[in-house]
Amino acid sequence: MMAFNDTAKQVLQIGAPYIVCLIVIKLIALAAVFLMPASGAAIVEFLVLAATLATAFDIVIRMAASRRSSFLPSRHGADALLALLLAIQGFGCVGSEVRGCKALHMVLPFVVLVSVGGNVMRMTRSKAETEEGSSLDRMDDSEMGKVVGGEQNVE
Repeated sequence: MMAFNDTAKQVLQIGAPYIVCLIVIKLIALAAVFLMPASGAAIVEFLVLAATLATAFDIVIRMAASRRSSFLPSRHGADALLALLLAIQGFGCVGSEVRGCKALHMVLPFVVLVSVGGNVMRMTRSKAETEEGSSLDRMDDSEMGKVVGGEQNVE
């Protein structure tokens, strides 16, 4: 397990090239869903499933590299939702005009946008933040909800 954690950390240390590849894969899959003709269903399915696997791989790598090694909805939720929706798109909605698939086509761009936004935030984070961890990572559960530098005023 420790070797996998070290490998995960090495993958994340690649930084911007790794994250840019994730963003590009997600955007290409989204573009394929909306722009490819019906005759290219196999290509669309391949691109969507590649984006699904890349997103799921990213979640696993980030979880393995973290100290807690657990799923946190605040950090992994948007990508998990995207992986789920892309899997539904890839396995059930390629070339389909079913009502549920039309609804998925309306939701999918927004979920991709949120996921890409999270990736951009990870990419633009300063080096000091990634080495030290966020302030929430350093707090233990007993410190949650306390006001830093004073007492909590409740009126």
